[in-house]
Amino acid sequence: MAIAALKSVFQSALGLSNPARDVIPHDGLAQPLRSWAMLALGFGMFMAGLDSSIANVALPAIRQELQITPVAVIWVVTAYQMALVACLLAFSSLGEIVGYRRVSLSGMVVFTFGSLLCAISPDINWLIGARVLQGVGAGAIISVANALLRYIYPRKMLGAGFGTYSMIAASAGALGPSAATAILAVAPWPYLFWINVPIGIVLVIVALRVLPASDRVARPFDWQGGILSAICLSMLLLVLDGIAQHAPLWVIAAEVIGTILAGIWLTRRELRIPAPVLPVDLLRMPIFVLSVITSLALYATQFLAYVSLPFLFHDNLGMSQGEIGLLMTPWPLLLAAIGPVSGRLADRYSPGILCGIGLLLTCIGLLLLAFMPEHPSVPGLLWRMAICGIGWGLVVAPNSRAMIVAAPKERTGGSSGITAVSRLFGQTLGTALTAVMFGTMASGAAEMSLLLGAGLGLAAAILSFSRHWAKQEA
Repeated sequence: MAIAALKSVFQSALGLSNPARDVIPHDGLAQPLRSWAMLALGFGMFMAGLDSSIANVALPAIRQELQITPVAVIWVVTAYQMALVACLLAFSSLGEIVGYRRVSLSGMVVFTFGSLLCAISPDINWLIGARVLQGVGAGAIISVANALLRYIYPRKMLGAGFGTYSMIAASAGALGPSAATAILAVAPWPYLFWINVPIGIVLVIVALRVLPASDRVARPFDWQGGILSAICLSMLLLVLDGIAQHAPLWVIAAEVIGTILAGIWLTRRELRIPAPVLPVDLLRMPIFVLSVITSLALYATQFLAYVSLPFLFHDNLGMSQGEIGLLMTPWPLLLAAIGPVSGRLADRYSPGILCGIGLLLTCIGLLLLAFMPEHPSVPGLLWRMAICGIGWGLVVAPNSRAMIVAAPKERTGGSSGITAVSRLFGQTLGTALTAVMFGTMASGAAEMSLLLGAGLGLAAAILSFSRHWAKQEA
């Protein structure tokens, strides 16, 4: 009786007398269920995104306590990223078969359990293994997040959903280093992972009630494609990471050859399958392909700036660490603020036009930073960063919406997976290109990275406008 009464109170407080799992919504959820579902999905994404950056700050503390080499401790970050990326396409395809809700919930459980194992790790091998488990959980959450948005929001409000989602993702990336610093100021590094455990348990309980069911496709899961895609994506990530870390040329060459061979094997196999893990069927759609390329260029542009600007501010302008943090704030802050607005605009206007305008603004902002005066004022730096943030905020939600809507509903999983892959690989590509600049240029590497970012932004703007023209002609 007592348990039933508590359950009734819980459901009434949340407004969940009819949980979302009972019915497949064909045009989004009604309120207040929609807000609760977005909160659960967003918080899962926030945790997964936060742990992509939060561990970076703790690496020196982990290295000192566990008495390990710098090379070994870097695997605390690399293992998470590789596991996350490797399973994106496989989980997005699995979501089409068993339901996106099940994949997302499973990811939350695995991520929470992985966080517990990270917190109690007695040595580096245990910690790396636990981070792999965390990465698998995060991959499951991220791989189907965009697909679930299609069931949470009505079609006419889908852009608003992606705007909220982009705001959450931007907040996770921006708050990661600050949150890690705050926790490490009062507690040892295991608490970076302990904090995920109670939050993850509550998140799973709420998500069980509010995440919507989805349509399922009756077909067997392509295990071979899933394994091959994991190998191919992992090797591609190793190539880009090797470039960023200035690995020996023969190592990078061997990884490139292995990636090409795995990619050819995967592509030839997937072309013979009706609904492949690697969505080659979607890549035959011009609008979808243009959106994917735009996404890659967009995130590569972002990380060309994110990685190079701290060096520019420190080495060229003599800024302190605190001042650099302040100067980097406008970009993610304005992305978080503009994201919901641009998402709503994408429900009314062409995403191609919105993205094109946003990318041009980002390009202008980067050019202003690359050619700024020798001794700029802090306000002068802030408004230049603000232009980048506003421009970028105009792009993320409309482009994500365009990629999801371009795919048939039964292939939303494949579209969601490619969306996540393009974002993560764009970021890694931007980091690798910046590393190449700093590794090959004696001076001016930061400015050249910004110019390269501006060039990619301009190319992406042209591609984005072409999406609008292609759609008009069609």
